[in-house]
Amino acid sequence: MNTMKKYLACTFLALAAAFFAFSACASAAVKYPKKVICHMHSDFGMDGFDISCTDYQKISGIKSSNPSVADIKNYSFGSSKTTIQYSGKKADKSKTTYGGTIDLYLHGAGSTTISYKIGSTTYKTVVTVVKDRYVNPLKTLTITNVSKGRNIASLAKKTYEVKCKLSKAVTNAKIKVAANPGWKITGISVNSMEPYELNTEKKPVASATLIVPKLTKQSTLSITLKNTKTGEDGVYVSYQF
Repeated sequence: MNTMKKYLACTFLALAAAFFAFSACASAAVKYPKKVICHMHSDFGMDGFDISCTDYQKISGIKSSNPSVADIKNYSFGSSKTTIQYSGKKADKSKTTYGGTIDLYLHGAGSTTISYKIGSTTYKTVVTVVKDRYVNPLKTLTITNVSKGRNIASLAKKTYEVKCKLSKAVTNAKIKVAANPGWKITGISVNSMEPYELNTEKKPVASATLIVPKLTKQSTLSITLKNTKTGEDGVYVSYQF
């Protein structure tokens, strides 16, 4: 009987240890920003931030501590198989990623804490809203067979979110981007049937190229940049086709 009790006790402790180890891993698998700076260039604006996980976890309970500064517009959360190109490496890597975006309405300058629950853990992101003059971070942007290959960086001279007309799908589209002085590129991604991404986050670059098998009228091109003067990271310019 004593032997059985010892066996059950050891089994219970082993299961408990495995449970807490799993919980710690699940929590550590979430990548989220602790601080975000959002910019307003008028009396009203929209912005947001991304969250990613290594496995599927439900997001819920999204709240803003100061809705007069920023409140919740909506959020999207799901999974996708993304082909990632890393700068300095020849081989591409394909992986399934989980995550999404929390979109915000911006109402005025100040700070608010956006809290949200992923799985059983609550996370917090401090959002600081700044009203300032808009600056285009892009120097050049050319895409195969888009606007006859001309530089379309000027389309982002007034806004970070651009609508760009695509007359027909482009195969093997070469996207070449160069940043203006004071900016560095940390990534390029195309959201389409099969997302593609170039990751230069560890070593931001002044210019970069991403080739995607197909660009369609449903595709969205996002270019993320870092301001080398202020240190602000995660600034993005989006081209919706």
